Amino acid sequence: LWGMRLLLGLAGFIVVAPMIWTGRLTEERERHLEILREREDAMNALSQRLQIALETSKIGIWDYDVVTGVLIWDKRMQALYDVSVPDGKASYADWKGALHPADLGRSEAEFARAIENGQQYHTQFRVVCRNGDVRHIRAIGTTVLDSRGHRKIVGVNWDVTADIQLQEDLRQAKHVSDIQNGQLEEARLVMESAALHDALTGLPNRRYLDRIVDDYTKRPADERALTVMHIDLDRFKDINDTLGHAAGDRILRHAASTLAEYLFDGDFLARIGGDEFVVISSAANAGRDYVELAGRLIEAISRPLVHDGHECRVGSSIGIATLTSADARIEDVLVNADIALYEAKRLGRNRVECFTDVLRLDVVNTKKTADEI
Repeated sequence: LWGMRLLLGLAGFIVVAPMIWTGRLTEERERHLEILREREDAMNALSQRLQIALETSKIGIWDYDVVTGVLIWDKRMQALYDVSVPDGKASYADWKGALHPADLGRSEAEFARAIENGQQYHTQFRVVCRNGDVRHIRAIGTTVLDSRGHRKIVGVNWDVTADIQLQEDLRQAKHVSDIQNGQLEEARLVMESAALHDALTGLPNRRYLDRIVDDYTKRPADERALTVMHIDLDRFKDINDTLGHAAGDRILRHAASTLAEYLFDGDFLARIGGDEFVVISSAANAGRDYVELAGRLIEAISRPLVHDGHECRVGSSIGIATLTSADARIEDVLVNADIALYEAKRLGRNRVECFTDVLRLDVVNTKKTADEI
C-alpha cells in the first residue's frame, strides 16, 4: 500500500515539476523581455535626443576606415561640403577636393599625422562650395579599432563660419575703435597743446607756467635750486603802434627764437603775455651765470630786423632772482624777478638787474610811503 502511494506521488511530481519549471521560465523570460523593452526604449529616447541635438547644432558625423579608405558621411556632412554621395559613401578625394587651396597642404598634413600617430584629430579649415561660397569648418576626430581590427577615425564637423565672421567683425570694430581712439587722443593732445602754448610764438603760455610752478613744489629738496629771469621788451609798443601789429608780431617771434637759441639746455621759456617772457632754470643749471647770459640776450634781441623796408629795433630789460632758501616758494622767486625787472626799467631800460635784500627793502618802503599818502 505504501509503495503504491509512493509511486503515485512520484508520478505526480514528474508531471507537475515541469509545469512549475516552465511557468518560472516563462516568468523569467517575460521579465527579461520587459528589461530589454525598457533598454530599447531608453536607447530609442537617447538616439532621438542625440538626433535632435545633431539636427539643432548641424553637426555632421564622419567615419574613415584607414585600411579600406572608405569615408562615410551622414547627410549633415554632405550638406556642409555641398556634395551628394551614394549611400553616404564618400572618399578621401571628395574631402580633399572640397578643401580651400590655401588650406589644402596643412589640412592633409594634420590628417596624415593623426592617422600615423593615432592621436586626437582637431583642426579647422575652409571648404569651397559649388557656388563659390567659402565655409569655415571645425573638425574633431578620434582613432578607434573596429571588430575587424581596422583602424578608423570617427569624428564630427560643424560650420563655424558665423563665429569666424563675428570674430573678424569684432577685430575690425576694435581696429576702427583703436583708430578713432587714437584720433581722439591726438585731437586731445592738440587741444591741450593749444591751450598751453602761445599761438604766435609757439612757446608755453602762462597756463603752462602755472603747471611748472605747481610741479616745482613736488620736487625733492635736492632739486629745488632755481633761477628765474623775467624779460620785457623795450620800445615794443612804439613799433606796434607806428608800424602795425604785423611788425609787432615779427618782433615777438624774433625775440622768442632768440631766447630759445641762447638759453641753457633744459631751461623753461614761456611767453606770459604781451611782450613779457619768463625763463625758469632747470635744477642742473641753477648755479650757472645767468647775469652773463642776460647780457648776451640783451645784445642779441637788440639786433635790428627789417620789416616792409623799415628797420625795427627793440631793447630788453631783464630781472633775475634766485632761490636762496629751501623753504622759499617759487611764487616768491617769480615776484622777486618781477621786482628786479621793474628796477631795470626804472634805471634806464635795456639792462639787467638782480634781486637783492636791499631792493626788497626799497619796495617795502615805497609801498609804505604809498600807503601813508
